[in-house]
Amino acid sequence: MTKAARSLLALTFSGLIAPPATSAAERYTLHIDRQPVVRTLAELSKQTRLQIVGMFRNEGGAASRLTGPLTGEFTIECALQMLLADSDLTFVRVNANTIAVMAKPAEPEPGQRDRS
Repeated sequence: MTKAARSLLALTFSGLIAPPATSAAERYTLHIDRQPVVRTLAELSKQTRLQIVGMFRNEGGAASRLTGPLTGEFTIECALQMLLADSDLTFVRVNANTIAVMAKPAEPEPGQRDRS
């Protein structure tokens, strides 16, 4: 994970960046076909009018991994959870209009401790 992504996560989880409570409950009518995740995120952004920023590299083919389809009425959080469920990507809401999608943090190997 890049330094910028770690900083963004730290600010978000510390509560310094938080969306208004009402924005998280907004529901969107979505129709997203099965397609590579990069196109899925672009289509989701178009349909919700939210800025969705991909902060991940194409390691292991992440950008071309297929996601979807998704059709129905969803909150943005629910839609992203469903679309990214079978990927190594996660997301964080930066503010009311912006969502960052990034690689999930690597799981430590069994028996290894964080030495930082």
